[in-house]
Amino acid sequence: MSDVIIYEALRTPLGAGKRGGALYEVKSIDLIASGLLALRQRLSLDTALVDQVYMGCMAPVDDRGYNVVRTGLLLAGWHARTGAMQISAPGLEAVAQAAAQIHAGWASLAVAGGLDSTARAHLAEDGHPQWSDPYMVTNPNFIPSGIAADLLATLHGISRDELDAYALSSHQRAARLAEGRYLAPIFDRNGMTILAEDEYGGITFDSEKLAIEPPAFAALGALGYDEIALRQFPHIERIAHVHTAAHVAPRADGAAFYWEIKNKGLLPDCAPEHASYRQPP
Repeated sequence: MSDVIIYEALRTPLGAGKRGGALYEVKSIDLIASGLLALRQRLSLDTALVDQVYMGCMAPVDDRGYNVVRTGLLLAGWHARTGAMQISAPGLEAVAQAAAQIHAGWASLAVAGGLDSTARAHLAEDGHPQWSDPYMVTNPNFIPSGIAADLLATLHGISRDELDAYALSSHQRAARLAEGRYLAPIFDRNGMTILAEDEYGGITFDSEKLAIEPPAFAALGALGYDEIALRQFPHIERIAHVHTAAHVAPRADGAAFYWEIKNKGLLPDCAPEHASYRQPP
């Protein structure tokens, strides 16, 4: 078994996830290519040494409906021998899969992350029969992720105050990262800058405003999903709907990348002075 080191990380600026946002017309392939190109340039990286690129994408449809990771890799000028895999899962799952491959000895170098183009992906664009077919709801006892989040909070006794404090801390960390060396600007194919800093807004850093946000999933639960959940957990009297819109990541367009390695001996000769070495939790 091998230790896994996250050697470098970067992300594109986040565009407002709506029509008219700065990245609305930017295809997913260009989001990926911009990040991979910046990563290669930053590390003076011989991409032939990279075993695999993993990217999570929750709605792989439209211009994300094929292996856009592979084509983005080639567009960025990476070596054709580098493997590429797009998974229908969050970017964090892609990072975990890459780490597991390295830990098992199946890879030495990998890049992993995630992408999303919420401005270009409409709600339920990938089918979602759970929203239209009652059979898919009542027979498997399906509940949406928002109801599941409130259910978990109820089961583990997580309070609204705790969620507000964590959300505030999370937004503050994201804001600090947006000011540092972790951003890779998005350029068009003529080299002109499209977006160099985060565009999305609407996030509050005021704890008093966080406290008065209404529950986000109570109305959805009242449609019958609470009842489905409670049938599976009869010892719970009711589900405490404690999550709000402030606890959910805002709709945004962008991509993020982490370079994971087997050991420090694989670091490039031109390793940047700012590089940090840290074991994933």
